[in-house]
Amino acid sequence: MRTIEEIAKERKSLVRQWQALNGRTDPEAKQKMEELGARSNETEKEIEALREAASEAPRFFMLKPREHKKEGDRRWLAVASGILVTVFVVFLLTIILKRADTGVKWRGPIERSPRTYLAVTPYVLALAPQAVGKASATPAVSSTAPAPPKGLRVVAASEIPEVAIIRKGEGIEHAFIRQLIVDPARKIIIVDREGRTFDLSFSGHLNDKNAVRKWAETTAGVISYRCGYVDAKGNEVRVKAPNVVAYLLQADNDGNVIGVKECPKDKDGQFQTAPELTHFQKFAKNFGDIKFKGSDPKNLGSYEYPHTKV
Repeated sequence: MRTIEEIAKERKSLVRQWQALNGRTDPEAKQKMEELGARSNETEKEIEALREAASEAPRFFMLKPREHKKEGDRRWLAVASGILVTVFVVFLLTIILKRADTGVKWRGPIERSPRTYLAVTPYVLALAPQAVGKASATPAVSSTAPAPPKGLRVVAASEIPEVAIIRKGEGIEHAFIRQLIVDPARKIIIVDREGRTFDLSFSGHLNDKNAVRKWAETTAGVISYRCGYVDAKGNEVRVKAPNVVAYLLQADNDGNVIGVKECPKDKDGQFQTAPELTHFQKFAKNFGDIKFKGSDPKNLGSYEYPHTKV
């Protein structure tokens, strides 16, 4: 991997080449200037990402051994509570259904009054949510998307991560920033025009919220560019209305970002997740594969529109 000084030297060379072509009006010069500008923007983002990565501590210092033990205790408590509730409910239903089917009267001090079960049930059920709540107090968004269902499937809005939904006054990049902040373990690998590979994954301390946010904001811009939601000229794809579509980052089994799944709402206000009702926008790992989605209206969803920078 190159150093910051090497990338900065390349960027200066790109700027000098762009300045040399400035003022020419022939198509060949304009195309060359666009390519130089795009590469210059990439080098600037690469420098920023490397500076952030170099200023942070290794991520394996995030949790102390005592914190690992507490997390394990909470999970065991949640599992034990779930088993207890399941056994109790099955036992109660078995007795009730057996007596109802056979017509046998209630016998014994406990069987004589089913109200005993009804009185105890709220206390038993109250234990499980508390234990589960402690164990899942800090949920994380999975970096690997689940396998899509074979048939048509419509899910409620509550099943779509809130961080992926475009809100009022936001762009698509805002959804990427929030998802990266929630799950900074995602891997972002890019290859530049010359075939050099860069790892823009977060390598700092996960408890440093400011460092995570700065990295997420920088990396979200790279993802937007590589997925074709923005181009080197500043043009972008925008959403027509808030709360109508979610842009879910998708990753492979190794955690590498491979694209974005666009999940729009239907007329009933429910988000679509079935492959035939969603759109997958591929992440261009190689520089030559980058294509601006807004260049052709046929590529846009009904919830999107192209915005040209003035």
